[in-house]
Amino acid sequence: MYMYMQTNIFLHKNFISNISVNLPVVNSVLYKKVSDKVFEIPREKEWSLLIKNNYKIAQLKKMCKHYNVISSGKKEVLRKRLYNLLRISCNVRKIQNSCKHYLLRKYNNLRGPARYNRSLCVNETDFYSMDDVKDIPYEQFYSFQDSDKKIYGFDVKSLYKLYSKSRKKENPYNRRVIPLYVMVQIKSLLKLSKFSPVFSNGGNPIVVEDVDEILTQEQRIAARALDIFQKIDLHGHITNTDWFMTLEKNQLIKFIRVLSDIWEYRAQLSHTTKRNICPPYGNPFGLINMDALQLCSIDFLKMASLTVMEKLVTSGITLGMRSLGAMYVLCGLTLVNSDAANSLPWLYESVVET
Repeated sequence: MYMYMQTNIFLHKNFISNISVNLPVVNSVLYKKVSDKVFEIPREKEWSLLIKNNYKIAQLKKMCKHYNVISSGKKEVLRKRLYNLLRISCNVRKIQNSCKHYLLRKYNNLRGPARYNRSLCVNETDFYSMDDVKDIPYEQFYSFQDSDKKIYGFDVKSLYKLYSKSRKKENPYNRRVIPLYVMVQIKSLLKLSKFSPVFSNGGNPIVVEDVDEILTQEQRIAARALDIFQKIDLHGHITNTDWFMTLEKNQLIKFIRVLSDIWEYRAQLSHTTKRNICPPYGNPFGLINMDALQLCSIDFLKMASLTVMEKLVTSGITLGMRSLGAMYVLCGLTLVNSDAANSLPWLYESVVET
């Protein structure tokens, strides 16, 4: 709306100035001449001076030049032209300011209940970029209150990616379906961010570029680990991503091997159970070469481990099978991380070799 007015009114001053209008009749006693010494070009809100004062034709032409309108014509034509321009422009300016303030209020309100107080968010970091919620730039921040009455904060580009790339539009922090109005608000934010008046105080348009292009490998690994551990927690466990993220190369190699050992031998699983946990073949380790792990980089080992963990936690044909797969992942972690072992001693004791 604002941009439309700006383009179609202020950029067509000559059209406005040529609108036919009869100037109000003023008492001749009040209609006074203006000397060159005291002459000043009237501002938009001073349009009434063109009625009260008897400007010289040279003075009127100076006004035309200042306001960039046609300066040809007789004195009365110039006076009408300038009168129309200043009077209408003054009113248009008021309308534009009202529209701008409306857009700014809407733009701010769309950011949700935590826009001015990030501490209201129950999550400390953005689920995908892993940036601290308090550090997300204002123009990129969005929050909403979910059906559990808790407030969650996000980077707009992360939610945009979730909607565009994921089939399930679930809140990654509670696995509830994200309300439809959330994406409607984000789309409105994207549209409003393109309006120049919103950013007249130095803001920047919202960025929704592919997050993969700006995330480091470490951030992608951390985001994937967080997603897996949140799924594990849904089965009644209390976990910590540091149990995995702090593992060194030798510990990662040991983790993959002990997890394979649990799967193949220690848990004494039947082929049917394996296929139910990890259909269709019952093999979550795929083409991982156990003999070549020492030659792999730490990033490759982390990604390979996460792939195995993800298969065990999410592939089961029933909730019970997925819960069983999550338990085996935790069992493996207790054998390579002391914090995990101390937090889950019963799982550690069930798999440790004596």
